[in-house]
Amino acid sequence: MLRSFTRKLLNPQTTQPFRSVRPNKAFYSKCSKSSIVFDIDGVLVKGEHTLEEGKKALKYLNGENPFNVKVPHVFMTNSGGVSEASKALDLSTRLNTQVSPNQIILSHSPMRRLATTLADQTVLVVGGVQNNCAEIAASYGFKNVITPQDIHAFDPYKIEAINQLKVSAVLMFHDTFKFGRDLQITLDVLRCKDGKIHSEFCNAGKQSVPVWVSNQDFHFSNETVNPRFAQGAFHECLKALYKMSTGNELKYTAFGKPNRVQYDYTESVLKNWINENSDDFGHNGQHMLNKYDTFAIGDNPLSDIAGANSYGWSSILVCTGVYSKNTDKPLQHKPSYIADNVYEAVKIIVENNPE
Repeated sequence: MLRSFTRKLLNPQTTQPFRSVRPNKAFYSKCSKSSIVFDIDGVLVKGEHTLEEGKKALKYLNGENPFNVKVPHVFMTNSGGVSEASKALDLSTRLNTQVSPNQIILSHSPMRRLATTLADQTVLVVGGVQNNCAEIAASYGFKNVITPQDIHAFDPYKIEAINQLKVSAVLMFHDTFKFGRDLQITLDVLRCKDGKIHSEFCNAGKQSVPVWVSNQDFHFSNETVNPRFAQGAFHECLKALYKMSTGNELKYTAFGKPNRVQYDYTESVLKNWINENSDDFGHNGQHMLNKYDTFAIGDNPLSDIAGANSYGWSSILVCTGVYSKNTDKPLQHKPSYIADNVYEAVKIIVENNPE
C-alpha cells in the first residue's frame, strides 16, 4: 500500500560513474577566477532543439579558448521531474560534452536536505509523470513516500489501512497532470487533523502539515502557440481554494529561481564541484569563489537576472529565449551584460576575467 521506493536512478544507463577526462595538467595551467551558473532552456537548448551556440560555449569553457583556461560551471534550472543523473545524461548527449550529475541543480534538488529531518516520516509527493517524482524523492532519502495517485487508487469503502497514515509534509516536486484530483487530495491532507488522511477536517482551520514547493513558475513555453500552465498555476489554485475553504492563508516554502534558498544551494554545489575537480581549474584547486566573479547566464529577466542580482552575482541576459532585444518594455532587472547568445556570453566572461 505505502511503498518504500528503493534508491535508484530513473535511467539504468546513468548508473555508471562519471569520470572526469583530465588533459595534460600543464596545458591548463592558468586558473580562471570566474565561475558560471547556466540556465538551460532558452540558453543552451530550446525545447527539443539544441542551440549550436550552447555546444560551442561548453567547448570554450572546457579549455578550447585562447587563454587555455577551464572555467568551473554548473547548471541551475527551474525544470524538474527527472533525476539529476537523467538531466546530466540528456545534456551530455545534446551538447556533445560530459556533464556530471554533480553539476545539476533542478528545482527540487534542495529538497534533498529536507530528508535529514523527514526521512522516516510519510510525505505526500505531488506532480510529475507516473511515479517518477516519488522515485526521485526516495533517492533523496525519503523512506515513506505516497502520491495522490496512491490515495486515489484506494476503495473508498475499504480505507481502514490508509486511515492509519499520517502525512507529515507535502512536497510539490513538479507540474501536475491531474489538476482536479491533486488539488482535492492535497487540500484534504492540509485540512485533515494532524495530516491523517480521511479524518474529519480540523474545525480551527489550522494547516495540518507544512508545504514545500519546488518552483513558482506560472507557465512555460513549448511547441504550442500559447504558453502552458506550470506548477505555479497549480500553486495559485491551491492557495485560493485553501483560503476560501479555511479563511486562512496557505503557509509554504518555495524553492526555485529567484528565491535565495535556491542560490544558497547552488553555490554549495558549485563549491563542491570546484573542490572535486581541483586539478582541472589550476593552482591545486585554490579557486577563489566569490559572488562578484560568479556569473549567472539566463534568458528570463524575472527569474534568472532578478535572482542573480539579488544574490550578488554578476548576470548576463541572452536573447535566445524569453527575452528579446526587440521588445519595447524596459527591463525591471538590469543584467551586468546583454549578449546575443550563450557563446558570446562565455567569451565576455573569459576575455574580461582570463585568470
